[in-house]
Amino acid sequence: MLFITSAKASELAEKLLELTTQSSAISARMLKIRQIMEQLFKAVTEDVRLSFNGLFARMQYVSNIAGMDAGLQMQANKLRILCNEIAHDEISEPSENTFTSSILTVYNLLLFFCPDFIDEALAQYLFKHGAHAFTPLKENTRKSFLCVVKTWKVLKEGNEDCALEIESVCEDGTACVILLKNDPKQSGNDGKTYTMLAKSLWQYANLHCYELTEVIGRKGFYQSSHSTLVVLEPDFLIDASALAECFSSGSTNPEYYIINRMIAEPSTEAMLQGSVVNSIFDELVFGAEDTYIDLFKHSLANLPVALVAQGKDAVKRIYSKVEADHLPQLKSYIGSLANAEILLEPSFICPEYGLQGRLDLLSKQDDKYSILELKSGKAHPQDIWKGNQMQVIAYNMIIRSVYGANRINNASILYSACKENPLRHVSNVQILEQNLLMCRNRILGILHLLVKEPKVFFDWLIHKTDVPESPFMKQKLERIKSLLTNAEDFQYEWFLAQIQRIISEIWSVKTGNNDSNSDNPYGHNALWQQGKAEKINSYKIVTNLIPTSYDRRMIVLAIP
Repeated sequence: MLFITSAKASELAEKLLELTTQSSAISARMLKIRQIMEQLFKAVTEDVRLSFNGLFARMQYVSNIAGMDAGLQMQANKLRILCNEIAHDEISEPSENTFTSSILTVYNLLLFFCPDFIDEALAQYLFKHGAHAFTPLKENTRKSFLCVVKTWKVLKEGNEDCALEIESVCEDGTACVILLKNDPKQSGNDGKTYTMLAKSLWQYANLHCYELTEVIGRKGFYQSSHSTLVVLEPDFLIDASALAECFSSGSTNPEYYIINRMIAEPSTEAMLQGSVVNSIFDELVFGAEDTYIDLFKHSLANLPVALVAQGKDAVKRIYSKVEADHLPQLKSYIGSLANAEILLEPSFICPEYGLQGRLDLLSKQDDKYSILELKSGKAHPQDIWKGNQMQVIAYNMIIRSVYGANRINNASILYSACKENPLRHVSNVQILEQNLLMCRNRILGILHLLVKEPKVFFDWLIHKTDVPESPFMKQKLERIKSLLTNAEDFQYEWFLAQIQRIISEIWSVKTGNNDSNSDNPYGHNALWQQGKAEKINSYKIVTNLIPTSYDRRMIVLAIP
């Protein structure tokens, strides 16, 4: 059984009572009630050795373990949903009755988790104002929804894995079963092999499912369709370029996400050349009419350390190569944008799919958006390199979530060193989106494992026999294997402990901490989980800034 102390119950009850005497808007006080409920559920789970992303997942755990009756579960869940709607301005100003029902719900939770507790002043307030419970939630017919995972199992046909069955709780508190069926016709596409997801799930993980099919005659039972997308812990945003690095022509390797963060790539002449190409591209987009030598000098001014590291001879070679092999294609493409609105290197977050990314260029013409990714390396002989393709697929999903599918024109890669057919179109095929999200979900599974049992992952990595297709990745993997294999036992244990701490901190920064005394349980996800007023009060955003001056590289803002 889960309990809180009388002292904690009194502390939270005092905060509730204080809200009843305030004259601020009811909506603002409702958000304070949500904070109190969050603190309550954190206090209840303070000694539980599990991590939860968000109040919804934590509530489901407590409901299961504490044996909370269905009525109280429904009341708490309705309060959570109501506060979320208020935070996102879906309800302008709730009524006084809604406020007293909210106070009643949290007070009943205090009584449940601390049976010997009573607060006479709060009880008197509720009696005086005729507080009553919320009306029950209405059932919704849906194809897409957020849920919390309870249990899961892999189903088989003969000796073959055929489906993943997930028992979960939907956001409105109703139980549901999701059947994700492998598609044998899509062999080689991880996105349609849902049973791969089984090793990445954990109890009370958040799962957002899109485009499921409700099974007729079986209430609360859903199964995958051809267009189903599944996102594990959507609040944990993965960078599109980092995700793309996990793809090669013949395989998907989510472990590369970890490897690439353990060993940094040394500065090379090719990397410096790529930076110069990108800098000159930006200058040309801005409409610079400088000579090539001036454009080149401007690009080097931004790269002093890399310039010194490579030396004078390398710079001379880069100067000649960029002018002969890249500049004509850059100018030709920019000339095609004469009538377009342009955003250069815009950054986007996409909690819908758990992605984030910074595009090289986003152009708008006739109210439709086009994506461009600039690549200065060697072009594919006929097509597009797999990693490049998946990066643009991710950008397309992000832009679609922001502007809508009907406002997307096209997505392309400009291979600036390719003199024939440098602009390659990227088709956004459904199966590629599913493959991308499966890889992302598996990365989340690895990150969760590194918090709980890092030794399992690194023992597997040390004994991994597959040879990476990329020589650079092969070199990184061999370096890590060598270091870990030759480490003393105490060094290996120290390494694993540091990994555990680092990944735990990353989770906390992205999705929030588990401190029961914190008034703000969010991390970066506060940007979309909290409303404007909450973000202002917690200094997550600064509003009403006034632009005072700007140029190509800088906007100066003033606080009024």
